[in-house]
Amino acid sequence: MANLTPQSKVTKSLCQFPIVQHQGPVLIEAIRKESLSDSIARAVREMIDRQGLEPGHRLPTINDMARQFQVGAPTLREALRKLQAVGAVELRHGSGVYVAENHDALFVANTIRPRAPSRKVMIDLIDTRLAIETYVVSMAAVELDEETLTEMEDILTRAEQALSEGNLELLSRINMDFHSTIALASTNGVAHQVLDLLAGLFQSEQYAILEIYGSPKKDLEEHMAILEALRKRDPELAAERMKTHLQGVRAVLVKSNDAEIGKVSNS
Repeated sequence: MANLTPQSKVTKSLCQFPIVQHQGPVLIEAIRKESLSDSIARAVREMIDRQGLEPGHRLPTINDMARQFQVGAPTLREALRKLQAVGAVELRHGSGVYVAENHDALFVANTIRPRAPSRKVMIDLIDTRLAIETYVVSMAAVELDEETLTEMEDILTRAEQALSEGNLELLSRINMDFHSTIALASTNGVAHQVLDLLAGLFQSEQYAILEIYGSPKKDLEEHMAILEALRKRDPELAAERMKTHLQGVRAVLVKSNDAEIGKVSNS
């Protein structure tokens, strides 16, 4: 008999079992089932929301929660690890389980992504931001309060300082803060979370390409123009200036190429 490879042995063993024909509804029901740890993770999230727990609040001990949910401690730990992976809770060794800053997030960034994005991916990223940010800036012009307006002014003051010092890495982070604050001021929580993720994707590449082909000074001036429109509480003007700003970023990316982006990503 010919020697079997490990893969062919597995195939042979599977062939010894009869093929069972399942009806569609049975398969759909199987797909819908959650594991016990998933159900417990959902219950812990609901407990946090129901009790209005804030970031930094300490949850009951693992043993207490296991008794409360009538599961074993290992199952409870697995559920907590899943919540920790999405930023909902924080497990502090020797201290306990705490509500995390990101406990109410609807989306989680993909941290396992290609190091060097393609030029098309980065253009698609800006196109998506264009569609959303022109909307949220118009909403922000209507909804923002004086405290948030002052915060935006402070952000751009720090941006001016970073630019004058030639600290472009810091300037990039500050610019992202400005866009995030606008989204938050729109009072649309989902749009804010989406934009936080989008703006953070390949942030270093976005700004490095802008530095190579564009002008950080012009970028800052456009942010100031957007702030002026917000200060006037003019949604149409704010949307138009945001559109002009992001289209300028897009034009800069169009000038780039995959090789240049790869060089930036690996630097």
